[in-house]
Amino acid sequence: MTLGAADTRALEPWFPAASSDPGTLPEGLVNVQSRLIRSVSRGDLPDAGPVYVKLMTFPRCKDRLRYAFRTMPAAHEAAVLRHCAAAGLPVPEVLFERCVRRGVLPVTSMLVTAAVPVVPRAD
Repeated sequence: MTLGAADTRALEPWFPAASSDPGTLPEGLVNVQSRLIRSVSRGDLPDAGPVYVKLMTFPRCKDRLRYAFRTMPAAHEAAVLRHCAAAGLPVPEVLFERCVRRGVLPVTSMLVTAAVPVVPRAD
């Protein structure tokens, strides 16, 4: 699935908003789980429908150093999800990924995936 123009317009403000104030969710997102450096939120895009947004910030020096020379979390998870999908495994589709560094130090990592449809079980 590729993002349509309406999806892109809806998604555009999420990354800057999350980057400028990691403690506050961008408008239209609902918190699912939060930890010190990672949060998972749920939202809806006009065409893609329900999505999950995984945001990772690096507030502590030890977190920044840990990822200074590693692949950013969003890039790593996106690559693994694409690899699994290519192998035929049912995984969430990667819709958007963006990572920002200042020099080698990580600043923000964001991954947006489509929600996996829930298939009702037959009793």
